Formats: sequence, C-alpha cells, structure tokens
Amino acid sequence: MWGAMFLGLSGPAPAATPTVDVPLRSGASSPRDAAVVIGIEDYAFLPDVPHAASDANALYQAMVYTRGIPPERVELLRGGNREQILAAIERASSAASGGQLWITFAGHGAASPDDGDLLLVGDDAKPDPGVFVSRSVSLEEILGVAGSNVTVILDTCHAGRGAQGTDLVEGARFAVPAFVAEPSGGARIWTAARPSEISQPYEPASHGLFTYFVAGALRGWADGELDGVPDGAVTLSEAQAFVSRAIATVHPAGQTPALEGGGELEWVRSDRLEVAPDLAVLPKLGVGGGLPLPSTSPPLPLPLPRPAPASRHKITPPVSYQGRGVMADGSGRTVGLSELLRATQGYASTDQAAKRYQTALAVRTTGVTTSLLGVIYGGIYGAQIMQSGDRSALPLAFAGLSGFGVWGIGAAMVPKARERYLEAANAKLSEP
Repeated sequence: MWGAMFLGLSGPAPAATPTVDVPLRSGASSPRDAAVVIGIEDYAFLPDVPHAASDANALYQAMVYTRGIPPERVELLRGGNREQILAAIERASSAASGGQLWITFAGHGAASPDDGDLLLVGDDAKPDPGVFVSRSVSLEEILGVAGSNVTVILDTCHAGRGAQGTDLVEGARFAVPAFVAEPSGGARIWTAARPSEISQPYEPASHGLFTYFVAGALRGWADGELDGVPDGAVTLSEAQAFVSRAIATVHPAGQTPALEGGGELEWVRSDRLEVAPDLAVLPKLGVGGGLPLPSTSPPLPLPLPRPAPASRHKITPPVSYQGRGVMADGSGRTVGLSELLRATQGYASTDQAAKRYQTALAVRTTGVTTSLLGVIYGGIYGAQIMQSGDRSALPLAFAGLSGFGVWGIGAAMVPKARERYLEAANAKLSEP
C-alpha cells in the first residue's frame, strides 16, 4: 500500500480516530449470503502491502457481525495465490445460491497488458514479465465464477503503465485501471479510486483510507446520508455517498471512490447502528500534489508481454489432461472441468462430446460407489452366511460386488471420452 511514502497531517490537533476494528453486532441475519474476504499483506517476491490484513479483518467482522452472514459461510484469506483465490470464490458462489455474494480484496492489482482488465495479484507473483500475469486473477474471471448476484469491493490503487510495463511501488497498492465500466447483470463493483488516482493509506486508523470509511459506513455512519433522515438502515448507495464525502473531507487532494452496476441493495437494518463521527475533526491528509512516489520503487525490468490473442473465455488453447483429474491450458494455468464446460457450452459439437464425457465419469463414479458397497456387504454378510446359512443378504452382496465390473467399464470409457471432448473443446476455443 504505502510503506516508504510520506503524507503529512495538517490542521489543529485532531480528535481520536474512531475505530472500526471492534465488531458492530447489529443483530441482523443474512443466512443465504456468502463472502470471500481477501487481504494480501505479505508478498513473497513483491513489496508488501501494509494494512491489508487489518482491512480484511475489519470487513470480515462487518460481514459476520453487521451483515449477519453465518461465519461458516465467510472465508477469510490472509494471503492466497491465483488458484486459492478462485477456489474460495467458487466455493462461496455455490454456497450463496439464493443470497448475495460478497468479495472484498485488499492488496496489489494491475491492469492487463492485453485488454486493460483488472488483475488481482496473488501472493506468489514475481516481478517477471513472463509469469506476472499468469499468477494474477482477472476481474472478468472472478465475475465468471461468481455470477451476477455479487458485490466486489476493491481497495487497490493506481501505479501502472498498462502494456508499457508496471512499476511495483514499495508499500503501494496497484491500479484500478480504466476498465471499470458498468458491470453486466446485477454485479456491483465498488472501487477505491478512479483511474489515474492513488488509493491512499489512513495511518491514524491503520487502514486504507477507502476501507476505513467503507467499514465505518457499513457500521451505520452512512445512515441518512442521502436525505439527511436516519432510518436505522444503510444502503450501498448511502454508503458510497458517505465514503465519497468522507474521503473528500480528509483528503482534499483527491481520491474518488466509485460504485458501478446493480440496483439498490440494503446492507443492514438495525437499531444498534453507530452514529457517524464529525468528519471535520478527523486527521487530514497532506494537501497539494497527492501522494509522492519514491524514486527507489523497484520496476519490472521489461514491459509486460502481450499475451497471445485471448480466447472467448480467457482459456488459452490447447487444454490438455495432466493426470490425476487435473487439466491445464496452453499458458500452464490449471483449468477446472466446470470452467471448461462453461466456456464451451452452447455448441452442438462440444455439448455432445461433453455429455459423453460426463456420462463416462458418472459410470465410473457409480462403479466406485457400488464396489465399495460390495466390499462392505461382502465382508459383513459373508461371515453371517457361512455361520447361519441365512442367504437373504446374498443378492445385495453380489450387487455390490458387481460394482467392480461397472467401475472397470467406466474406467475404460473415461480416457477416450475425455480425449474426444478436449479435441472438440480446443477446436471451439481456437476459433477467432
């Protein structure tokens, strides 16, 4: 985020900064919602991001205690690589059926050199043009996994040069680039800053400036922000309006949060909400020119390479089977079967091959299950039959043992069906 950078505080001695680190227990309940809260503070090969862990902790508490999402439906990642981030989002997306999915991210971000899409950088990314992009997750991928009923909250900041290369600024969060347009469907994207703006730290609170006021807004500080009449509820529109006003008050040099997409959404309704602090007495960030970038920032040595033309669904053909149920695309990225099926659905050639492949997998799974039953019943009833002569369970034992045959049939079907499906899928993915 900000590390070696310096921001002066101006004005008279401020009052104590209200905390957002103590849970606000609203009593609300959102049993169908799910959330993934990501805060990557420690990067193995890139500058660390101070306060990202604190930001994640505050938003985790907001999800559990204020929104009222059951804790087992909220996943907190204090670090994570590309695969771990996508896996967590996929789990949460499945759990949030019928509810709202929330995804928050504090850490490094950058613009894709190919299409400007936002990349959220995993904790194992290196300042190496050959691998940087491949260890990041694009917003398009996230929305593809998460679906339309999702709200994404991003505290990242701008320090990139797009296709000309990206500087990794020590202590800084990367860019929210110009890609952030109106999301499709009901998805909402809430970002810390407009393109070309810096998302600042707020050291008096040990948080990002944006996250601090987001967490406060969701505690009740935004109640009545739009019409001046508190009603015991906070909507996302009220929260966005409050965060914008608060940041403009304490950071006049400029940082403009943006909430795009979706319709109105009530975050919480409760009689336990907090009253907003007097923004006028909070510590101000230095005025005049914004945040200076240090001259010692470690740059990427070369421009980020322009990847091969992207396929229709961000899967680079050819996709190949790696063994043990793992598939990878042409860039070496692991591709799940569900992702590949989504990417190729709707075409007669791939749908037919996919159906045969899934049938083969189902036959093999059925064989495994029934053969296990055969082992169990064969062992349990075998001794009983020998001792008592009671043969009533014999057909059940034989039925279970027949599963070995089904297993063998399925095991023989799967490789050929998989080969034919991958052939059809790669042909479709390679089309211009």
